[in-house]
Amino acid sequence: SDWKALMKLAKAHGLLQYVALYVENLPAEKQPSAKIQEFLFFVIMQEASRSANQLDAVAEMQEAMEQNGVYNLAVKGSVTKLRYENEILRTMGDIDLLYKPEQHHVFKKLMQSMGYGDYQEGRKNDTYSRPPYITVEAHRELVTSESDYADYYRDIWQIAQPKDGMKYTYEMRVEDELVFNIVHLAEHFKEGGAGVRFIIDVYVYSHIKMDREYVEQVLTKLGLNEFYHHISDLANYWFAGGENSEI
Repeated sequence: SDWKALMKLAKAHGLLQYVALYVENLPAEKQPSAKIQEFLFFVIMQEASRSANQLDAVAEMQEAMEQNGVYNLAVKGSVTKLRYENEILRTMGDIDLLYKPEQHHVFKKLMQSMGYGDYQEGRKNDTYSRPPYITVEAHRELVTSESDYADYYRDIWQIAQPKDGMKYTYEMRVEDELVFNIVHLAEHFKEGGAGVRFIIDVYVYSHIKMDREYVEQVLTKLGLNEFYHHISDLANYWFAGGENSEI
């Protein structure tokens, strides 16, 4: 049925909760079967629990890093989630955390002390898992050395700054978050494609007050400003009744 096809597509993009909220607002005669409604209610409950647990895990890790003098920077989903009106609308698979490679051993020891026993070392990042569904991708670099954007991000600790009242726990300004989201999207786009969730992120950031001139300057420097405008136009077309364009 159309509902099953819609849910299959939404699940592939991590957007089932949007379908659930859409169904809640439909008049009774247009709603799907009780079985589908029950499943979608479960989706919302599950995502609310998962989201809360993931954000609690980020706070717990950052507190431990701060106490033990380990430089850390949360990036991607766990940061972007907080820019949404409702954090459960932005699902994420892994928690992405950057640390300084020279602190690898103390970082690993800390993670294991917090119950992240399942550890896998990778070329670009390490993976830590803790049941039932917390997975952390620990990055030694924000982008790989082969990336077109490696030079710009070589010293991310100069772009980011410590969070208020903290010394080792860093955050990016909202402008730099958006720039990195566009960089991350561009790399996905070039390497094999990008999902709908990326475009929703761009739409969400388009409603946040920030220094747009700075964003455009940096993206121009990175050769991504035209790409950014195309993606913004797409987001506007999909979500705000904007103009369709040939591209």
